[in-house]
Amino acid sequence: MKLKNKIKSGMAIAGAKVFNKKTPLAVRWNLTSRCNQQCLYCNLWCAPADSSKELSTRRIFSVIDEMSKLGTQRISFSGGEPLLRKDIGKIIDYCKTKDISVSMNSNGSLVSEKVGEIRNLDLIKLSLDGPKNVHEMIRGGNTYDAVIGAAEVCKKNNIRFTFATTLTKHNIGHIDFILEKARQFNTVVALQPLKELYRGKKGMGSISPSKEDFKKCIEKLIQLKGEGNIHIRNTVDGLNHIYNWPRYENITCAAGRIFCMVQPNGDVIPCDRIEYTEKVYNCAGPGGGFKKAFDHMPGVKCSGCGFCGSLELSYLMAFRLSALTPVRVIT
Repeated sequence: MKLKNKIKSGMAIAGAKVFNKKTPLAVRWNLTSRCNQQCLYCNLWCAPADSSKELSTRRIFSVIDEMSKLGTQRISFSGGEPLLRKDIGKIIDYCKTKDISVSMNSNGSLVSEKVGEIRNLDLIKLSLDGPKNVHEMIRGGNTYDAVIGAAEVCKKNNIRFTFATTLTKHNIGHIDFILEKARQFNTVVALQPLKELYRGKKGMGSISPSKEDFKKCIEKLIQLKGEGNIHIRNTVDGLNHIYNWPRYENITCAAGRIFCMVQPNGDVIPCDRIEYTEKVYNCAGPGGGFKKAFDHMPGVKCSGCGFCGSLELSYLMAFRLSALTPVRVIT
């Protein structure tokens, strides 16, 4: 992120903390609910593939225009699998014309096919859930070679990438393998805990690690960080925070204040890991737009968050300098 963008971000964070001013500094945009994998910890793939309710390219550009005027510095595209959108390259490029930093979450399956369309990404986060047999048990199909191939393509084409791992009972004993892959590709991996509601999936007891195994894993990661392992994306503060998963310390959440999510149909919510009973506004609906939807988001009520990016935004808003711990430069 450029210096001027960092300054704007700092001002937005200070405004949120001191004056309770809401600014959509960072946005995660689920461009589609369609997905070509079947992960155990996700329920999106159970729904019929339907692109008719997704926002059009033109409407997405219009919303990006609004976001830019309101101070958005960072957009992370997700889904489903965002590379299933035929216009994904145009959307990425349009963000860059607005001087917005743009990243993407992807399972990697279409990276080789669409490498020319994603060259302007600032970062792509590739899902890696363990060795081949474990990864494919969790995600289904012949998916492991695809994500490793995506990492190789990104490296060859100078596209910055990281790995992301969701911790389940199936992969919690394979941390060494995952970190070794990050080392081989000279990048980092974000290790994320399960949440009871994760992309529409409820009741994940059958794939959740035991609390004892989870704590052992986090203790190991903290030790490795202390020994200088540079391939762990999580900060020590972040690891300490998730140690008592699934309940965490109470921190003021950035969701709904300097962060929001946009759903495939244009609904604007603070977070997609919780359910809402209040009215949710749509950025493409009549009588408003993104600003109205952002200003009228429902409140956040949940057991706490363990996701790296969300934690860092919340720490920054609380002026906890640990969130400024430099993340290793990805080559």
